[in-house]
Amino acid sequence: AKKRKLEDECSELKKDIDDLELTLAKVEKEKHATENKVKNLTEEMAGLDEIITKLTKEKKSLQEAHQQALDDFQVEEDKVNSLSKAKMKLEQQVDDVSGPRPEDGVRPG
Repeated sequence: AKKRKLEDECSELKKDIDDLELTLAKVEKEKHATENKVKNLTEEMAGLDEIITKLTKEKKSLQEAHQQALDDFQVEEDKVNSLSKAKMKLEQQVDDVSGPRPEDGVRPG
């Protein structure tokens, strides 16, 4: 009877070992799949980091170009204002020198 009991226990332990080995194999397979996912996601993240770096450089370059365009526009606007003032002064000088013009409705005396 003792021998039979020990054989039954031995058989149960062998079954438990088989179950544990199956579980271990399944867990190792899942671990491998998870490691592959992590590797793929890490590579994808590295690629996205490169894109972000490139886009950040592009953005900075465009901001600098935009600022330069604004500066250039301001310079040209200042020139236009300066030339407009000079034109008005010259027109006033012409008016002062030539006196009233007939088209102004004043007849020379």
